[in-house]
Amino acid sequence: MISTLVIFSSCASRDKEVKEIYGKSVEMDSILRANPVLAMENRMKADELIEEYMAFAEKYPEDSLSPEFMFKSAMIYHITTEFKKELETLDKLVKTFPKSELAPQALATAARVSEGDMNDIEKSKSYLIQLRDKYPESVYSVNIDMQIEYAGDAEGLLNAIMAKKGVNLDEVLDAADSTDAMKK
Repeated sequence: MISTLVIFSSCASRDKEVKEIYGKSVEMDSILRANPVLAMENRMKADELIEEYMAFAEKYPEDSLSPEFMFKSAMIYHITTEFKKELETLDKLVKTFPKSELAPQALATAARVSEGDMNDIEKSKSYLIQLRDKYPESVYSVNIDMQIEYAGDAEGLLNAIMAKKGVNLDEVLDAADSTDAMKK
């Protein structure tokens, strides 16, 4: 009887935490829709939400929401341009929840942030190599060897992918600009 009461109490506590987190998450979403640059007060709210997301993930490591909350924390760090913390959070997600559907996405995101926001091509390649080695069947691993080879060169990557598929960018653009394409 006591163990049933403890389990029920624990579930009620978790549900209350989730409801509170979702409420703050909805508030943050509407703040970000109104103004993507956070004022100090709203930045503090973002930090509080991250703390709650991470505390939940730590308290309930077996919960399916935990990796999602960690990923959302990383996205908030991205919005606040705290890229180092974003990468730390994505790394922790992959380490803590390697079987999560979000783990390969976390590595792909970390590669993009490393390359595009931090201009660290070697770190980006490192994430891409992890993605290739750990999650070769992931949708994020499509053309992974080319992504590694052309890290830092988006145009080179596009040209290599198109060449692999036998597509010429000039032909594609010419066809799109033709009068026949305009009639359709």
